[in-house]
Amino acid sequence: MKLSNKRLRNFQRVVHFIGAALIGTYVYSPWGVEPVFSSLTKYVVIPLLSATGIIMWQMPSVTKWIKNRQSKRYGV
Repeated sequence: MKLSNKRLRNFQRVVHFIGAALIGTYVYSPWGVEPVFSSLTKYVVIPLLSATGIIMWQMPSVTKWIKNRQSKRYGV
């Protein structure tokens, strides 16, 4: 299934906002001392949030690089 650019951006934004809400919960609530929530935040949420932020920031240059690489490979 291929996503349109708008749906992809919306999905990335939703994931990014959910991650930001979880980090806010980790910082400002007493759940931050819970070992499961703390580990989840450190090892899943923060890397996912970083990845979605970088993807949203660099998406035009990444897609341009992929298209150029494919055109060189197939001689198009």
